[in-house]
Amino acid sequence: MFYGSTIWSNCSADNLTRILKLQKRAARVILGTDTRSNSVNLFNKLGWLPFYDEAKVNKCSLVLKRLQGNCPSYMYDLKCNADLHTRSGRYSALNLVCPRYNRESEGERTLNVSVTRLWNSLPLDLKKETCVTSFRKAIYSHFLTRYNDVDHFSLSET
Repeated sequence: MFYGSTIWSNCSADNLTRILKLQKRAARVILGTDTRSNSVNLFNKLGWLPFYDEAKVNKCSLVLKRLQGNCPSYMYDLKCNADLHTRSGRYSALNLVCPRYNRESEGERTLNVSVTRLWNSLPLDLKKETCVTSFRKAIYSHFLTRYNDVDHFSLSET
């Protein structure tokens, strides 16, 4: 289910809802619960993240690899603030420059724009990680803590 999620997770909210329903059904089958059981509790028992958050972990890992120079060639379009400006800001090497686009319907859901916005919204301590494995663990727990006090999943948080 997560193969290629970095690219096709920018699909419509309707398609993301369908994938989340499939993931909820899989959790209920694995744990042997009925259809009315709370899916957030099931995901916490299994240590799962909803699909859209799992895709965010993969996207952020790809950005970290880009900043380290170990990534596919299409990711070299992402530029750090430090690459474009002569004055160095405090954390300019850790923030990305968002590509320009004319209309929200044309460019907002592209990979470069969504990855840039996601990366720039992360806490600074996560961006400072250097090891990809420790970064994945830290960001996974960062997203897991969001579901400690909620009763249901919501796509509006994405």
